[in-house]
Amino acid sequence: MSNKSRYYKAPTKKRLFMLSGNQCAFPECTNKLIADDGITVIGQIAHIQAANKGGARYYPEISDKKRADFPNLMLLCYEHHKTIDNKENEGKYSIKLLKKWKAEHEAKYEKDKFNVPDTVIEQITAQLENYLKNLTEKFIEATFEANRTILDEIFDYIYKEKIDLEKAERKFEADGIKIAKKIRINFEGNQQKRVNQLISNYLKYEYIIREFIEIEKLENPLRIDGLRDKIQDLYCNIQNTENTETRIKNFNVFTEIAKELLHINKQHNTSYIFNAKLIVLYFFEFCDIGKKTDEETNNKQLTLDL
Repeated sequence: MSNKSRYYKAPTKKRLFMLSGNQCAFPECTNKLIADDGITVIGQIAHIQAANKGGARYYPEISDKKRADFPNLMLLCYEHHKTIDNKENEGKYSIKLLKKWKAEHEAKYEKDKFNVPDTVIEQITAQLENYLKNLTEKFIEATFEANRTILDEIFDYIYKEKIDLEKAERKFEADGIKIAKKIRINFEGNQQKRVNQLISNYLKYEYIIREFIEIEKLENPLRIDGLRDKIQDLYCNIQNTENTETRIKNFNVFTEIAKELLHINKQHNTSYIFNAKLIVLYFFEFCDIGKKTDEETNNKQLTLDL
């Protein structure tokens, strides 16, 4: 999703309203764009070629900058904006037709431009910023929900196909450490930047993984022990070592383990790989794979002594 197609420059907004005659550009529509008080904006900026993929009349060939430029924009009332953007009406309202309407409407007011107060432009800008904020929040929320759905499926598959619960003998340890420190002791300088980016992505979604883990620990702790053991076994196989505390040779080990946690039909699906990688990074954060810090080793020893 890109919002750049809605970043209208102030001169573009002013020109649109100046050539509007304060009237919707839909033929024979007399709805105003600015209310009788002279300051309340009730009209809307519409795209001739859609702002985003999936919209009516969307063509990927043009840039977001051109989508947000004057030739691709027209002013409509709410009803007619919704009408032309309804995908079911796409055949009725072609790019050619909308450009014709725009040109004819603006030509009528070329010599008698509508006076647009600066307060109107400010209001349009504020409305747009609020719209983009809400759009971004909805997009983020939808992304998190999509990840939860994928994670549900991954965990179901792991528990049905990958975990031998009889081998889950050791108790799950939840003593976390500073992940940045663990990165430094596990990766060479050249790889640290790439791992830091991986971790940055992971931390955005870490609470979702933790949510799954915590619920599962309460309901069926052996599953978590089994999942940890499975990830450790995969780690040792890929690293060609018998010691889970071996320093990580290549950050790609996270992706390789993640793919092994997925059904073969999902091993090339980027969304599934991403979410499976979040699971692996969770266990990396809590020292189940890779070289441990002194603090974690001491905590482990203290647990054993008790």
